[in-house]
Amino acid sequence: MDKKKGVKSERMMQYVPKRGIFRRAKQKERTIVLTHAQLQCVKDNRHVKVNIHLAEVKAVEELDDIAYAFQVVYIGKDGWNALYLVCFDESQRHDWMKLVTHASKGRGADFDKRYHSGVYEEANGRFTCCNQDRNTPGCQEKTVPKKTVRMKDTVDQTGM
Repeated sequence: MDKKKGVKSERMMQYVPKRGIFRRAKQKERTIVLTHAQLQCVKDNRHVKVNIHLAEVKAVEELDDIAYAFQVVYIGKDGWNALYLVCFDESQRHDWMKLVTHASKGRGADFDKRYHSGVYEEANGRFTCCNQDRNTPGCQEKTVPKKTVRMKDTVDQTGM
């Protein structure tokens, strides 16, 4: 991909939670574009449906409710929001989560220590993970990536 345009672009599903009593949740195929400054969800390669400034990202975490899904939690114009994305396999999810996390931190994003592992459904005003409302802090501790220890970084405790 052209470095001026973006870092990565790929088709995946956008999960749209239940928004009303008589509406059901749905998944829509979208092109997800990660640039050096933004994450975009594009419909039909021309209409941007979601545009997230990476500096505003608060969490990039897996979703418990949907296989191979993850969420990007961010602060937008109208407050707290989440973009729910469904990948085609675990490898794709891992790659995207790693890329979005790295790019967001590179833009100065201040990640929250807690997050909700479920989907927020506007129809009932609750998260599916803990049944709490939108204004409550996350119910799960943020995932901390495990650091790998290189052999030359370890200190010999025996004095040899």
